[in-house]
Amino acid sequence: MANNNRPVKGCCPLYPIPKPPKQRCVCPPGPRGARGPQGPQGIPGPSGPCLCDCCVSPLQSVLQQLVGQTVILATIADAPNVPPLFFLFTIIEVNDFLVTVTDGATTFVVNISDVIGIGFLPPGPTISLLPPVDSGCECDCRERPIRQLLDTLIGSTVTLLVSNGSTAAEFNVEQTGLGIVLGTLPISPDTIVRFAISTCKITAVGQTN
Repeated sequence: MANNNRPVKGCCPLYPIPKPPKQRCVCPPGPRGARGPQGPQGIPGPSGPCLCDCCVSPLQSVLQQLVGQTVILATIADAPNVPPLFFLFTIIEVNDFLVTVTDGATTFVVNISDVIGIGFLPPGPTISLLPPVDSGCECDCRERPIRQLLDTLIGSTVTLLVSNGSTAAEFNVEQTGLGIVLGTLPISPDTIVRFAISTCKITAVGQTN
């Protein structure tokens, strides 16, 4: 072949592309080689925080301290502002995020993640709450803000609206811990109970102006 009366030589060894003298070869890519072996799997990263850590585990901790006690167990299955289904039930066992309760005639195994709060007649046993931790993620937007708000209201009387639509009026805030607010709540004109309420189940906190 010739270009402007000058000979043209082949350029690429795999592709017979002509090239004028003194010009660089620009060749198409060659065939792709075989894929190399996969490298070893890296070490697993740390597990992220979840609602079990900051919402359900604190409830389980409180329930474990009340085994053998007769309690008021409020759950999301309760109708709003009426006595809970598990009213004056005795806690038999707490294990694997389940609580077993009985009224002497019927025994129920209740999912702790659906528990709103636990009430018991004062003074009752001393309840130790888990210390707050900076868990991040879901806990940071669900558990932490309400707990920190209630921290500023210790000693105050507030109204709590909880996730099943019930209202805990005249709740006196005594103490907060991870996922729990502890205080007293009048359930009748002459009966006051201590209640440990999950902060993850609190929808709103109200105060009288």
